[in-house]
Amino acid sequence: MSADRIEVVRQVLDAVGRRDVQAILENVDADVELQPLLSVWRQTYRGHDGIEEWSRGVGELWESFSVEPEDFRDIGEGSLVVRLRWRGRAKGVSTELDGPGAAVVRFRDDKLLSVDIHLDEHSALRSTGAS
Repeated sequence: MSADRIEVVRQVLDAVGRRDVQAILENVDADVELQPLLSVWRQTYRGHDGIEEWSRGVGELWESFSVEPEDFRDIGEGSLVVRLRWRGRAKGVSTELDGPGAAVVRFRDDKLLSVDIHLDEHSALRSTGAS
């Protein structure tokens, strides 16, 4: 497993929590594809414009929002499954939300090419055909 790629994922997730779109864009391929949880976002976001649109949506929905990596699993072909913990508080709500998740992350060179978010690691692994 490439330590450089793990560091890219860490940098992107840290930038999500800071709402630093420029730092996200520096670490994603121009053809990036983000498939967030469909329960919150109903579309796939493509390219840098898509990442900017997604980030605006995060800002509109969430007072605070962060995603922390808990574990990394190399699934071959330049891809990782990242077990996550997300935390946030929606605007107008006093209750903090906290939940597990997992992302299938694919790279082109050393930039994120695609991120597909799942509710849990098992679902993420199943989507790749890995066990």
